[in-house]
Amino acid sequence: MDRMEPTLAAPDPASGAAHFADWDRTQTFSLRFSIKPHGSQGIFSASRYSLSMKGELSFSDDDITLRKSNSAEQRSLQRAGIFDIQLANRRISFDLHGAEGVIERVVLKTRSEEDVRRIVELLPARMTPAFAAERIALTTFKDKLAALTPVTWVTYLLIALNVVVFVAMCRAGVGVMKVDRLAIIGWGSNFGPYTLGDESWRLLTSVFVHFGLLHLTFNMVALYAVGRLTERLYGNLRFLVLYLFAGLTGSIASVLAHPTINSAGASGAIFGVAGGLLIFVLRFRKELPAAIAARNRSAMWVFILVNLLDGFTHRGIDNADHLGGLAGGLLIGALLARPLSNEARQRYSFRSALLSWLVACVTLGALSYPLTHLSEAKHEELQFSKLLVELSPEEKQAVADTGAWQHMKMRSQMERDAASNKLIVDILPQWDALYTSVENARLPDGSPRTALRQAMLRYFDDNRQLVRTGALMLSHTQDADSAATAPLQALSKDAIKQAALIKKLAAAANGPPR
Repeated sequence: MDRMEPTLAAPDPASGAAHFADWDRTQTFSLRFSIKPHGSQGIFSASRYSLSMKGELSFSDDDITLRKSNSAEQRSLQRAGIFDIQLANRRISFDLHGAEGVIERVVLKTRSEEDVRRIVELLPARMTPAFAAERIALTTFKDKLAALTPVTWVTYLLIALNVVVFVAMCRAGVGVMKVDRLAIIGWGSNFGPYTLGDESWRLLTSVFVHFGLLHLTFNMVALYAVGRLTERLYGNLRFLVLYLFAGLTGSIASVLAHPTINSAGASGAIFGVAGGLLIFVLRFRKELPAAIAARNRSAMWVFILVNLLDGFTHRGIDNADHLGGLAGGLLIGALLARPLSNEARQRYSFRSALLSWLVACVTLGALSYPLTHLSEAKHEELQFSKLLVELSPEEKQAVADTGAWQHMKMRSQMERDAASNKLIVDILPQWDALYTSVENARLPDGSPRTALRQAMLRYFDDNRQLVRTGALMLSHTQDADSAATAPLQALSKDAIKQAALIKKLAAAANGPPR
């Protein structure tokens, strides 16, 4: 909107040309500026004052004047009212104290770093006591953290471990951009039928496994951004406990929410780190510089809410893992967090460590109960999911053997008899075994996988009928007319149709990254 804010007043018309002659003799800077009330504003007020206006900043011996471009409106700034200058790139901001205690925030966006330098030299360098104290706190805060935690080696170690595991997976042929979701089970992903069986270690190993390069990159960038400050605030070992505990609670929440899903990734642990940083900032906000506390508090709320919303609105994101990791991070973070002073840390260190250990053991013990007491219906679902994984290489082998058979020499009757015998002896038993395995698998009434089971049965039955009928026709080539081959064509078309349906229905069983 091309208008001046109400706080800007038009110049006195009586001053005429003399006023503009004075303006021309001043030192002037072209920039964008905004003037808004100081302090927190509602969302509507914030949006009202968020837009800056093109204009000019002019300095004379006694006056500082802001003027909007292509307008006669201007605003005089009293030097005595300017306090607390702050710089950020080519942005200058300061408080303008007016009559009756009214404070406004002036923001100037300059064209160059040189303009910033010249403007700052012309502005009065006065600070309020509160601002001066905050400046001192900001200056010493980094050194204070470095003294408490000199090196954030845990964050770098965790990133390195994730990268090493991913590189090893790639070298083993799992995939780079798009991974084999069945092969990744062998690397310790959180697959319910195995995790809830006798491989509970997958709850932890899945935190270091990722579904492709993009998945790994996004998680590691987030860990690098959030982890270093959190590690300095908590200390190295406590940060490691925070990360691993959040990773475990995230994995447990994931397998409880959807036990048949194959999931993996570090995002549950990273949500826990974000929760730990948030709880520290809320609990010890008075020990942090106000600007740092406010910035990190807002950043963590945005990080958590935006990513949870993204998980609820996009398929393929494991929000159960995110929520479980966040809850674990908030819980254990509240217990592990200590004041920043060395004396207070020593005083609370043993007590907080002991309490954290007890709460962690009780929490993990309570969460382990539903993992070890499954209903019969859930057990059947898990066994069927396990069967899908175990049948996959057998089905691939049957398809490969069938394809190899099609390339056999069948020019003479003796060669056709040999091909027919291979179908009956070697290939048909494979399809029969696949069909029998699925037929014997049980699913609870109303299971969402019933349609998948039926499609698999039909697909395997089509293929075994194809093999059996093809073997008979090879032995009796005189009967191989168009009428006899029509059923084979129908079976082949239906097998292709069922294969596509199986792929679609099984997509949900592959599992989301996290």
